Amino acid sequence: MIYINIEFFNVWELEEVEGFNGVRLQRFPKSVRDTLGTESYQKGRLVAQHSTGSEIRFVTDSRHVRLLLSTVEADGDILVYRGNFFHSKHSVKAGVITPINLEEPAAFANVKQEALEVGHFSSKVWRIMFNRYCLVFHGIDTFGRMVRPPNENEVPQIKWLAYGSSITHGSSAQTFENAYVEQAAKRLKVDVKCCGLSGACYCEKEVADFIAKQAEWDLVTLELGVNMRGAFTTEEYEQRVTYLIKTITENNPEKPVVMISIFPNHQDFTANEDNIQAVRSREFDEVLKKVYSQFKSPYLFLISGKDILTDFTALSCDLLHPSAFGHILMGENLANRLRPLINSVVLPKYDNLVVKKPVVEEKQIRFLDNVTWLQDVEIGKGGEKVLKMDIVIPSEQSSQPLPAIVYIFGGGWNHGSKDDHIMKLVDIAKRGYVAVAIQYRLTHEAIFPGQLEDCKLAIRYLRGRAKTYNIDENRIGVWGNSAGGHLAALLGTTTGISEFEGNGGWQEFSSNVNAVVDWSGPVDFTSEYANNYSSVTKLLGARAFDDQKRAVRAMPITYITEGTPAFLIIHGDDDKIVPYVQSITLYEALKNKGVDVTFKLLPGEGHNYVSKEPVKMTMDFFDKELKK
Repeated sequence: MIYINIEFFNVWELEEVEGFNGVRLQRFPKSVRDTLGTESYQKGRLVAQHSTGSEIRFVTDSRHVRLLLSTVEADGDILVYRGNFFHSKHSVKAGVITPINLEEPAAFANVKQEALEVGHFSSKVWRIMFNRYCLVFHGIDTFGRMVRPPNENEVPQIKWLAYGSSITHGSSAQTFENAYVEQAAKRLKVDVKCCGLSGACYCEKEVADFIAKQAEWDLVTLELGVNMRGAFTTEEYEQRVTYLIKTITENNPEKPVVMISIFPNHQDFTANEDNIQAVRSREFDEVLKKVYSQFKSPYLFLISGKDILTDFTALSCDLLHPSAFGHILMGENLANRLRPLINSVVLPKYDNLVVKKPVVEEKQIRFLDNVTWLQDVEIGKGGEKVLKMDIVIPSEQSSQPLPAIVYIFGGGWNHGSKDDHIMKLVDIAKRGYVAVAIQYRLTHEAIFPGQLEDCKLAIRYLRGRAKTYNIDENRIGVWGNSAGGHLAALLGTTTGISEFEGNGGWQEFSSNVNAVVDWSGPVDFTSEYANNYSSVTKLLGARAFDDQKRAVRAMPITYITEGTPAFLIIHGDDDKIVPYVQSITLYEALKNKGVDVTFKLLPGEGHNYVSKEPVKMTMDFFDKELKK
């Protein structure tokens, strides 16, 4: 988060303090914080306000800096770094605005610059680090000199979100810089966002949704179980963990999700083996193994806590929380476990990147490998909502306009984001296409046909700006997954039907598309499946059987003609979310109208495909249809 030209890292909200000049650094949105816990235990609402692992970051050419800080409920220590180098330690009083005076490190001027730039942070970056208290920021003074947030090449590009108990929160680590997640992050040279909740890691639905759909990360670790064994049955634990993993993996299908079981503690050696917490510890470990085996995602991993805390004497005297030595040991062990995963899964996605996201207002992002990313390009309105798209273009100039592929995200029409698919766009652009990811209104913002209207607006915009982006307006393909597949299919079949155009802008241009790829899209809303599928009900604004006219209106099959463009339909035969018979129905309807259509049923694949075959088939299809 950027505020007054400095960066607040691992901060979701800056909350004004009533009657007190300043803003609190909040790691979780208020909409999440205020739901944490159970009816009888709501400690999570308190500890969620701790600024643990949050940092204030900035670059300035001033030799002197003054920060004005305070804490809310307890005194606390603040650690200051310049890049990777420890600078100073300061104390802040609760309710008292404390000046923190910083001075340029004199020694930096006496060494070669390259000696300072060997770590993962640039030595230019001031980093103000906080512990387990709620920090209030009151201001910064650089005495008339420049101050700015760090550029992305001055901080680690890879972002790791760590959710867990007080151990992840840094309890008994003395300072958060010693916490095991911070120790691992230093070794891995990544940025860690601490979402630890001391005594309150309860896997609430709101937390799952936040991690899955709002928080920004490339890798997530979930340290689970120790807080829940005294408050939840094994069945309740399984339900919560299943929702957590399902929600995160489905919304982030190509990002590593790492479950970590309970670390060794006194319950492993209790004299009473029937102790309920000892029993649940064992059962909770089995639950994680079960959940891991149920989800077929290649990006889901399970690490045993026993492989991270490998020395029982690394605990403090409560035989639960690691000592400072324990945290350092755990950081080393976890880094060794995560390093191969990062090298094989995360880093390849960054090989082409100079920077990943804009710093403040910058719209154009450059990739090293001949690709340019235009982020959040405003295209018009869907109702009152301003709609945006991301466009990735081959940087090498082409003498001829290029074909375009528009990707439409899935998520039951009620969640998901264009922002999750940048690497897909990069891969498409590297094959000689203009690659586009579009935004559309979700069902809490509009019912059908709002979503289709927004998709058609995106196509019209691309035609209207074809020369700007070097697009061949006669070679535009669409590709959607799940709900996005439904919308892609509708784009293909509703050519020339004015009632679906909406009035978002660019009305003088056509919304026709020239090729369609549908992955696992629901298309037949006259079926029992659609009638019982809550996402379809939200899309239509009524159950399908209760308003069949509305259901039929939202079906791609309704509008197929002989002029419908070529289709590729792909579906997994083990899809538990959208039955593959939906795709068979669409295939047969297209074929009966003489449309050029190919259908591929993938053996053993679920709703989110594991193999690379679907991507290859998709790109081969677009090459055939759009490059001929």
